[in-house]
Amino acid sequence: MMRLSGLIALLGLDLYCLVLLWCGVWPGRLGEAMFWTIILGMLALAVAVFFSVVGVIVWGWRAVTRSRRRARTIVPKPRAYPLKRVAIATAIFVVFTYVALSHHWPMRVAFGLSKPAFTARLADAPVTDQNFSEFPLNERLGVYYVTYYAADSGGSVYFQTGFHGFWAAPHGFAYQPNDQGSPFGHTGHFFAPVAKDWYLFRASHDW
Repeated sequence: MMRLSGLIALLGLDLYCLVLLWCGVWPGRLGEAMFWTIILGMLALAVAVFFSVVGVIVWGWRAVTRSRRRARTIVPKPRAYPLKRVAIATAIFVVFTYVALSHHWPMRVAFGLSKPAFTARLADAPVTDQNFSEFPLNERLGVYYVTYYAADSGGSVYFQTGFHGFWAAPHGFAYQPNDQGSPFGHTGHFFAPVAKDWYLFRASHDW
């Protein structure tokens, strides 16, 4: 039973890694996934503690009952599960997931497929005004659905793909961004390269 439980736990961890890799395709979603992982993890820990206590009580009661009956029973041979091999494969997959997400590999691949659609929109991106307005696009560009876009006076172009995070902020892609602010906020910027001249961005939405 313990080996089966361990196998299920390892397969569950593999599934969780797949979910993280999927979330890593979209700007901002990975952070939300990690936040909810912490919340759900705390709830799962509380449930696990509860059922562990119940399990110990039930196991103790059954042990006392068996000792009183003193009946000889044939214990069936436990079914063999490939726990060791699955554990090794899971460990390798966890390391791969960490490296892939640290270097934004899922996003780089997805954006590479979507880049021609983004590039085609660079020329018609409206320049923001003195109020730092952003302009609705509401169009799917490759893998991503872009809600707003805008260019600044320096030639940088920003495409917002979502509004994510515990403290919700604009996320998306930027073409040749600068550190002087953007149409989506002035402070709290974060940039990470995903392709030549293209960056993942997170803004503060504080204009």
